[in-house]
Amino acid sequence: CNPPANKVSERRWAGEDAFWNENWSGTPNFTGTLASLVTGQNVADSYSRRLIGLLKPTVTGDYNFWVAGDDDCRLYLGTDASSTSKVEIASVDGYTSFKAWDSQSSQKSAAIPLQAGKIYWIEAQQREGGGGDHLAVAWSGPGIARADLPSSALFPFVAAADFGPPP
Repeated sequence: CNPPANKVSERRWAGEDAFWNENWSGTPNFTGTLASLVTGQNVADSYSRRLIGLLKPTVTGDYNFWVAGDDDCRLYLGTDASSTSKVEIASVDGYTSFKAWDSQSSQKSAAIPLQAGKIYWIEAQQREGGGGDHLAVAWSGPGIARADLPSSALFPFVAAADFGPPP
């Protein structure tokens, strides 16, 4: 059995300015990929992280999303596959424990209608000061109880040019 292909782009910048100013320009200190929108824990201190993937649901219906992270984080979803269509749908002010989905009411999105087979931009951002760190995204939808957003729902992200600063 082959492991799932990495489908999420991860970039980290030293310091917290990229998060606070939403300025993701310049060369990141780390570039990599992940199989899903769940990062490792206790990676580093004093950085800003940006994860980008393309979501491709297999069932049409209403979906909810959750974000958990340490420290502050934001979750965006697009109405299509471009970064210019994204809107913030959930956030954490301060921090939560790893995958603690119900710590803050702002962590959960409203119900969002999605179409099967359509590709949507999904982006998670995190600011890490010091101590523990992590970032994770969960969802629920038709026939899906709340769970980590799986690699099987992600379409490989290859548009490197679309990874620039937010509009």
